[in-house]
Amino acid sequence: MTPMHLFQRFIWKPIIALAGVSLVIILVVTLTRGYEDPDAPSPTRGQPVPVDAETYTVEPVVQRDHVWLTGTLTSDHYVTVSARIAAHVNELAANAGDRIETGQRLVRLDDRELQANDKAAEAVRRQAETQFERVSALYEQSLVAEQEFIAAEAAFQTATAQREQARVQLDYAQIVSPLDGIVIDRLANRGDLVQPGQALYLLYDPDQLRLDVQVPERWLVHLAQGDSVALEIGSPPQTLSGEVFRIRADADAETRTRVVQISVPQVEEMLVPGTFGRLRLETETRETLRVPTQAIRRVGQIEQVRVVKDERQHVRLIKTGERAEDYTEVLAGLRAGEQVLIHP
Repeated sequence: MTPMHLFQRFIWKPIIALAGVSLVIILVVTLTRGYEDPDAPSPTRGQPVPVDAETYTVEPVVQRDHVWLTGTLTSDHYVTVSARIAAHVNELAANAGDRIETGQRLVRLDDRELQANDKAAEAVRRQAETQFERVSALYEQSLVAEQEFIAAEAAFQTATAQREQARVQLDYAQIVSPLDGIVIDRLANRGDLVQPGQALYLLYDPDQLRLDVQVPERWLVHLAQGDSVALEIGSPPQTLSGEVFRIRADADAETRTRVVQISVPQVEEMLVPGTFGRLRLETETRETLRVPTQAIRRVGQIEQVRVVKDERQHVRLIKTGERAEDYTEVLAGLRAGEQVLIHP
């Protein structure tokens, strides 16, 4: 074996192993010195607290959990305007999306035949009236029998009723709106021959909107008729306050939910049936910690606060939860009684 081989076997390899062990020791010492235990009181660690610093003492608060339940906006007052006679459509005065008023004419049907019937009925009524007046005068003079008087009176009453019926049929040719509302759809065209009962318009009242929400039965204990609830309607969502006015008595056998109907205030006629909405339902209460939102610093996805201890500030990583108004829930990283720096 050559001298070089002896050197590599008995001297060089031990030197390499010793160097590796030394490197490990150096790394351990370095890491140990760089680690700062947040619980270890030491004025030499952290930064000084400014004189004008504003702090907040972390205390547990009772908070209610909540869930968001989706629903659909609809109107509590829908109306289908239908024809009551068979006739051709002469005029349609409103289209989908139009705002209409009570009594406003929507449809005019061909009424020529109805007018003729009305005139004929009026002629018969006048003739019966004349005959009845003549017989009445003779009856008072005992010149006609009572039976003839009764027959004339009945004929007059029948003719009067037929005249009123003809007038009603003529009125059916003019179809007006039964409410102040908005036209959803027009279901006929000019010239169509419509039949009694055929739908011509669909209307709704925009001032009687409601949000229908399927609520699981286990959460119904948190709702009652008359409760004020928080809602988000539309996209982008508008935050509104609604009122529970009806809870359906029947339950869906598949989903085990019941429909809760919530009245929704109209917002400048911007809300329409079919719009997506959400109900914020508060459920169970629990104890949690929170800090002022402005005390939290975010660096990318990292959230941290500055904890004040022994008149020095130390950076502490935290995990946050729900944000409510000016405060944010802290799920991990802080304990009750600790102080965090708000300003500066």
